[in-house]
Amino acid sequence: MTIIEFLRRRRGADEPVFVDLTSDYGFKAIFGNEQNKDVLLDLLRQLVTDEKITEIEYIDKDRRGLGRDAKSCTFDVYCKTGDGKRIIIEMQHNSQKFFLSRSIFYSTFAVQDQLRRGTRDYDFAPVYMISFVREGINEFEGSTDFVTRVNLYAEGGKRLVARNLNYIYIELNKFRKTEDELSEDDDLDGMIYSIKHMSRLAEIPRKLRKPMFHRLYEASRFAAMGAVEQYKYIRLMTTKRDIRAQMDYKYEQGMEKGLEKGKMDEKIGIAKAMLDEGMDDSVIARLTGLTVERIVELKQN
Repeated sequence: MTIIEFLRRRRGADEPVFVDLTSDYGFKAIFGNEQNKDVLLDLLRQLVTDEKITEIEYIDKDRRGLGRDAKSCTFDVYCKTGDGKRIIIEMQHNSQKFFLSRSIFYSTFAVQDQLRRGTRDYDFAPVYMISFVREGINEFEGSTDFVTRVNLYAEGGKRLVARNLNYIYIELNKFRKTEDELSEDDDLDGMIYSIKHMSRLAEIPRKLRKPMFHRLYEASRFAAMGAVEQYKYIRLMTTKRDIRAQMDYKYEQGMEKGLEKGKMDEKIGIAKAMLDEGMDDSVIARLTGLTVERIVELKQN
């Protein structure tokens, strides 16, 4: 039996229809795959609206001279356009402290990459840092916009002073349109909806039956992945679900302990009040559920 046959036998009956694009592995498996270059192009055309992107080339961040520090970066896709623009794309579960500063730091690797390759006088081609965040970004708390674009403007915010550094942040938790609320004319909404909900769908939503969405959903089918990739994906998602379940269990335990402590504190408060009224220890124990020994301790304290 080959390893491929073995892995195919390991696949369960509950395997998903579509890959979870909000997971790091799923996002990179689809949008970072050379075979799905057209799918990534469709996504970029919806987000990078100030450029006309016609072609892209994937860049391996570990082998393009970005330096030792860059190898520890967690961005998922690094590519450049036909006219030299660099685009970094990442999928994050949660925001974190100094998230915006972190994304600016990541964007500098795309600048350094160009300077190392002979760009002179710091006239580097535009860099786009695109961050998808599942649970929101602390710095944008209070805003209802699910897409936030950040650029360098002069004081007052009326004059753009640098066109070569561009940041696009997509907060998936703020996108709350239902399938019925989607518009056939708004491809960005359709793309964000698909990324957020695809893993829970069994088919393409009716309003998204355009060629670009058909291609996205076909590329994201779990069955379209190779057996090894399927195994890695299932193992990773199972591990994440297990970790989440453990966290939820610990949270529930903590809540239960907190409730138990609250109830105990309440009983002790009632017992102390009864003691102040001179009630008998055995009566207090019977009414509060505390032991007589505990009542005696309260009297001594």
